[in-house]
Amino acid sequence: MGGSSLAGLLLAVAAARVVVPAAAAPAPASAARAFFVFGDSLVDNGNNNYLMTTARADAPPYGIDFPTHMPTGRFSNGLNIPDIISEYLGSQPALPYLSPDLRGDNLLVGANFASAGVGILNDTGIQFVNIIRIGQQLENFQNYQQKLAAFAGEDAARQVVEQSLRRRAPTRRREHLGAEPVLPYLSPHLDGEKMLVGANFASAGIGILNDTGVQFANIIHIEKQIRYFEQYQDRLRALVGEEEARKVVAGSLVLITLGGNDFVNNYYLVPFSVRSRQFAIQDYVPYLISEYRKILTRLHELGPRRVIVTGTGMIGCVPAELAMHSIDGECATDLTQAADLFNPQLERMLAELNSELGGHVFIAANTNKISFDFMFNPQDYGFVTAKVACCGQGPYNGIGLCTPASNVCANRDVYAYWDAFHPTERANRLIVAQLMHGSTDHIRPMNLSTILAMDAMDETRN
Repeated sequence: MGGSSLAGLLLAVAAARVVVPAAAAPAPASAARAFFVFGDSLVDNGNNNYLMTTARADAPPYGIDFPTHMPTGRFSNGLNIPDIISEYLGSQPALPYLSPDLRGDNLLVGANFASAGVGILNDTGIQFVNIIRIGQQLENFQNYQQKLAAFAGEDAARQVVEQSLRRRAPTRRREHLGAEPVLPYLSPHLDGEKMLVGANFASAGIGILNDTGVQFANIIHIEKQIRYFEQYQDRLRALVGEEEARKVVAGSLVLITLGGNDFVNNYYLVPFSVRSRQFAIQDYVPYLISEYRKILTRLHELGPRRVIVTGTGMIGCVPAELAMHSIDGECATDLTQAADLFNPQLERMLAELNSELGGHVFIAANTNKISFDFMFNPQDYGFVTAKVACCGQGPYNGIGLCTPASNVCANRDVYAYWDAFHPTERANRLIVAQLMHGSTDHIRPMNLSTILAMDAMDETRN
């Protein structure tokens, strides 16, 4: 599922040779800014709960370590990457765009548009019905801005988007255990002041391509996620007015994670897949990159000015691939080759976009260089294994998703993977630590803490 992009995020775990505490003192509320999320199951926090789809995580034991100890739609035992980034930003987690709670003041927090199962291509995830593809996620973002403008005025809405990173960088993380999460964009609760925090547009199962994830019923492909973003901006303008909605979006932080599903759930989904007959892998990757460039260009046109883009890592080494394709615990060579081709080309494309735009708009989170160390030295990071999932069945607990009938480990903190594709909360914390503080080997052109500090200085001067 979206965990095929796990490589792009789990890479950061390897470099994180630190123990990240589960909680920290809250950052000042003034540091908060809107946060928007696009992508697949690694970052979907509940949008797919509102869809008739098989790409869902709304049943136990998902959420076993969440503050409520209940499943939320996150493909995790607890918090996921967007939740933990929200802690660093000092804000509430962005609600799923489809959540009924994404209204009023919640719109100011942001929104999560992600949908499990999607990819760069719209034909990625065809096995999932009704995922929110990336184009729809971006359209949802536009709608969000319209709603925010109506709620807070046009100037305030624009400021949320433009200025959210140009505020004082928090020195300590803010933990919101038990607090209302950032809502999925499709939540009926995304209204009022919740709009100002942001929204989550992600959908499990999607990819860069719209044909990625076609095996899933009703995932939100990336084009649809973008359309939701457009809708979100409509709602935001209705909430705060045109100018304020523009500021909300332009000052926001955006996280987008795509690509893994375009290999796992598209090109390599079945032998002799349509895409594998159309392209050799050496030609497929440049095609993916060209399509991803279009998505990111469109996202920039909608107003955000700070976008974290994750790559893919050792997607051939996740428990699902070890269970299905491994010989004696070795990683799947075809998927490993795909990641090795994809990540350098993605990083070059992002550098080209930044050069054309004249700034550090796109931040490349590419820690593929340290994935090997993580996979084969898990003890260095406090894990007993990076091959066997905590929850699942079959070899490596890598067959299918986690269910009430699955094997479940007693201590999730010593496992890197929660299920066949997705990291545990503790692994997610290590990932985010690298996004915040990692070297240029892991995140370029600079880490998020540096960018926050730079933007805070700019705001002080202004």
